Amino acid sequence: LKRIMPEIIKWTYEPNEGYEKARTLYSNVAGQFSLYMGHVATNVAGIYSTPISVEQTDVKAVEFVPKEIQKKAMAFLNKELFTMPTWLMDSQLLEKAQVNTSSFIFSVQSGILKGLLSSRTLDKMTTNELMNGTKAYTSAEMFQDLRKSIWNDLRGGKRPDLNQRALQKVYVNSLTAMLEKPKSNFLLLRTPSLLGEVTKESLNKIRKVETKNQYIYYLLFLGLSSVTFSKVGNIGKIIRNLYTNRI
Repeated sequence: LKRIMPEIIKWTYEPNEGYEKARTLYSNVAGQFSLYMGHVATNVAGIYSTPISVEQTDVKAVEFVPKEIQKKAMAFLNKELFTMPTWLMDSQLLEKAQVNTSSFIFSVQSGILKGLLSSRTLDKMTTNELMNGTKAYTSAEMFQDLRKSIWNDLRGGKRPDLNQRALQKVYVNSLTAMLEKPKSNFLLLRTPSLLGEVTKESLNKIRKVETKNQYIYYLLFLGLSSVTFSKVGNIGKIIRNLYTNRI
């Protein structure tokens, strides 16, 4: 795809014709890129499903994707997708073919990010963690990994550009959207990885979370703590206290 991009205008040139072919070719390249990113993203919270018969007692019908593969998938997405893939941008395509390449890229980025931060993904991560403990790739680890790309401005350096700020907004909106219409048992089952060792007492506390306000404090703690704690420790302590006092 990186070899095709610089040649789109040249390869689709036709005397006395417009740039429709250039737009079509770019759409195909962007679509293929989106397909690749989607295939990688399915590894995060992914599940291997194998039909088995009753005689196959040593074979598992359902297995979670190994932790190391999920971490590699997240590292790939951070590098190739959430870090702006500038090679997919071309000023000539915008000026001549009227192709908004930035819009194509953000569409892929936001779609993948929303999928990663969906209740369905978090549900599967919860189940994996409860079943496999430290062998599971947890939502807490995913939040920390996403911080390396989407929130890397918090570690210092250059200010976030327009694209990164837009992704940060998608990140926050994806989490807060679940507060309005919770669709899963994510909150009730979530192992408190960020709160320390799992105990019967901590699990009982989580199961007692029933009101919307309590839900908000806990879920925001889970999803945003990877950002908040690293930047402003005192705010992290305040959120922790709010959570504890309300359950």
